[in-house]
Amino acid sequence: MERRLTKGVLNITAFGNLEQGSLFRRAVRVLEELRKNYSFEIQLPEQDAGEIDIALCLETSETEDARAAIERFMEAGTVTFVPRTLTYEELPDDSVVKVDTDIYGEALLRAYLEKMIGDESLRARVGENARKFILERRENGRGSSSQDIFGGKQPETHDATSPTSAQGEGGRFIKLDGMDFKRGAIEYPRKLNEGDRQHLFTKPFYDLANKVSRWSHAGLDDDAHRQFCDFANMARLLALPAGARILDVGCGSGWLSEYFARLGYYVTGVDISPDLIEIAQERLHSVPSSLKNSVPLKCRFVAHDIESAPLEAEFDVVICYDSLHHFEDERAVLRNLAAMLPFGGLLFVLEGERPPQDSETARELLGVMREYETLESPFSRDYLLRVLREHGFAIAGDYISVNDLVERDCVETGGRLHIETESAFNYLLCKKVGPNLDALNLKDSRAPGQLRARFRLRGEWRERVFRGERLRCEFEVENSGDTLWLTSRHALRGTVRLAARILDEEGAIVDEVHGVPPLELPVAPNESVALSFERRAPDATGSYTLKIDLIDQGICWFEGENSEPLVLQFQVQD
Repeated sequence: MERRLTKGVLNITAFGNLEQGSLFRRAVRVLEELRKNYSFEIQLPEQDAGEIDIALCLETSETEDARAAIERFMEAGTVTFVPRTLTYEELPDDSVVKVDTDIYGEALLRAYLEKMIGDESLRARVGENARKFILERRENGRGSSSQDIFGGKQPETHDATSPTSAQGEGGRFIKLDGMDFKRGAIEYPRKLNEGDRQHLFTKPFYDLANKVSRWSHAGLDDDAHRQFCDFANMARLLALPAGARILDVGCGSGWLSEYFARLGYYVTGVDISPDLIEIAQERLHSVPSSLKNSVPLKCRFVAHDIESAPLEAEFDVVICYDSLHHFEDERAVLRNLAAMLPFGGLLFVLEGERPPQDSETARELLGVMREYETLESPFSRDYLLRVLREHGFAIAGDYISVNDLVERDCVETGGRLHIETESAFNYLLCKKVGPNLDALNLKDSRAPGQLRARFRLRGEWRERVFRGERLRCEFEVENSGDTLWLTSRHALRGTVRLAARILDEEGAIVDEVHGVPPLELPVAPNESVALSFERRAPDATGSYTLKIDLIDQGICWFEGENSEPLVLQFQVQD
């Protein structure tokens, strides 16, 4: 039977036993919640199977009618949900969606449904796998009844592509087949030993007497050292004003959310595991009241599968700290993150580099996947950069971490320091520029296109000042060209910096300053930033001109590219 193409509203059907707490009763509750965000119709199970997109066949008791209905939907290419029970254990995992009947069943059902509702191509693959499975079993002489379909030995393998399988292609480390990574992420805390579980409440702190075995040297281990440094570096780099809204994706036990909340930010931590969210809430509540009173902690934690749908909220910054590689569909995650950011919003990504297949790191990742059934699939650097740009994120900053104390003798003549960096981690500051701009082809100030700035004076400008008095003006500058302005605390070639000159009546330069105040964050085309400039007035009386412009360090002044600077006249008097 040829599947119809989904057009407009999806059709979903469901049936099962109605006992209190049954999987079917929980499914009804999930469907009612999902209807707030998704458009679909509930149909009767008896309707033509070819008109049903998703069938929730959640009858846990063994009945011929239930098995016959499942076979009918699978043959029609309908995405079919079944309980994870012995009755259906021989249905291939790439042909149906198996839902646990334990306490995790409802959370998993919601996550799987959101994924299937939002991904038509995945529905098509699973439906085609189901149809081929039924037809092949019949061709092999097993299928005169539904009992033949579900009973007997393990089914033969077939050529249909599993929606969750991968062989390390596409820029990611290999994924192990046959694992339910969402369930693994949800159950992860329950599989930890007592010491590792306790560390979730104190991370990144820990008791040195009970440190992990792989760090044998004295003092703080490398992971904890990196986490402390990473937090400080992010907080400084992001340069967020008080009250900024931060989303911490894959927050785990919530340590990073807690730390940013201590700086006065509004933080939301999100994770698919209810157990981890409970731990995050508990550790937040355990913060001493003296700290809470000095800096009220505006932090909340939400159990949610961000791979399936965005939150109904907008944020100034999204942080994916060592979490993106845990998601099976990184593209869906990035689409949902982009939906929660305004134009110009920031995404900070920390991701380890995909290791060689025969490396010790690769063996460790495979071991973790087998032990905990959590996805450990980091990206190649090129693929990570490309997939970010494909989803509307321009790479506004690309960093390595060099935090350490070094001996003074390491400093070379002239104050230069030779250091060897460990570059297995990608620290990426991204700016949302899509869909307005094409992030894949957006020029930046290292190789600029059109450099244009539009200045607007804010507030009053004093045209008469005394000798040596502080000049001050507040203004807004808009990137009116086609080039992303990169920024840095250092005078790097290709970064954009403020530059100002004071000219006398003859046009001679009497004062010049670069990089004060700094542009804290990159500026995209059509984006504006508010700045204020202060400078001491000349000591000599007379008429002067203050000219405020931008420079592309080591490349050009914007005025030289036909951009108009901000020009202000003033008189210096006794």
